[in-house]
Amino acid sequence: HYDRVVGFIERAKMDPDIELVYGGEFYENGGGFYCEPTVFLSHSDKPEIVNKEVFGPVMTILPFDSEEEAVSRANDSEMGLGAGLMT
Repeated sequence: HYDRVVGFIERAKMDPDIELVYGGEFYENGGGFYCEPTVFLSHSDKPEIVNKEVFGPVMTILPFDSEEEAVSRANDSEMGLGAGLMT
């Protein structure tokens, strides 16, 4: 599972359309593997990190201009991904 989460984060870090806002580091400590809480900013709904469930300490921020845009974008997903709305 650790490798899967690391893969998502590393691919997102290489994507020129995504900005790493916080975190993105990994380390081994005391026999365990750890992934720092990570936050990305994306202005597109297309990147993998936006469209797939990571199941790790990762959040992607997607700015929007109107309630209608936010609802439309949320409903344009193949999966029922977890989401939050801040205004």
